[in-house]
Amino acid sequence: MDEYPHEVYNHLIFKSADFLEYKTELLAAIDERSSVNPINDDIQRVMPQLCREISVANENLTTGVVGALNQSTTTIVTNMKDGFSEVKLAQATTTSAFTSFRDALKKNFLNSAAAMTDGPTTNNSIHQEMLSTQQQQEPTIEVNYASAVPEFHSVLRQTTEKVTDVWAEWTVGLNGRPSVQDTDLQFNTAWRKQSSQQKIYSRRKMIINLIKNYSERKAISCTLASQEIEEKRSEQRMSLTHVADNWKEFESKHL
Repeated sequence: MDEYPHEVYNHLIFKSADFLEYKTELLAAIDERSSVNPINDDIQRVMPQLCREISVANENLTTGVVGALNQSTTTIVTNMKDGFSEVKLAQATTTSAFTSFRDALKKNFLNSAAAMTDGPTTNNSIHQEMLSTQQQQEPTIEVNYASAVPEFHSVLRQTTEKVTDVWAEWTVGLNGRPSVQDTDLQFNTAWRKQSSQQKIYSRRKMIINLIKNYSERKAISCTLASQEIEEKRSEQRMSLTHVADNWKEFESKHL
């Protein structure tokens, strides 16, 4: 009215107290309304819906992630179970193969021992690979193991000087002799009853334990372990007797 004057506004009604009060309240409301940022109104209007959308999206995301994790976990567990089954199968197969090999080797040894009664026998191919040139030249001792307990000297030599020979002597035998482990398996202690024999046997056993411990610690074969230990023994110029009697010191300082 003030900005746009007109003769109609000269009427008495526009000068009455009620109209003036209404005018004052209307202008105040307009001023208050104009001071409010319309963006804030829009934000307040859409915020509830926005919150609902975020909540739904969060639930969907959580469900998806949990589902994916569960699926991955199930797959991993299944693969692990399958892997364990394959390992067990491989272990059973290896055990069976080793048993067959051991039985065949034992059978071959018994046949060779029985044949000794008729004359000298040639060395087994496995023995030949384990023997040194000096050992191959030694005469074969003929003993009928199939019918009697073998003599101590026909299994263990008193002149063994190398760690590699100790391992070969223990596991496959030297120069046609039976191995120590097979003789123990078949005759227990009957072939080594004397105290002097038991002393030699115990010293060889110390060397064998040293080889096995080194093999396990280095994750290598016992044959390779015996070769490395022999190199250390040779470097230190130690006899097998000294190594056997002082195996802990030898192991801690040189292995």
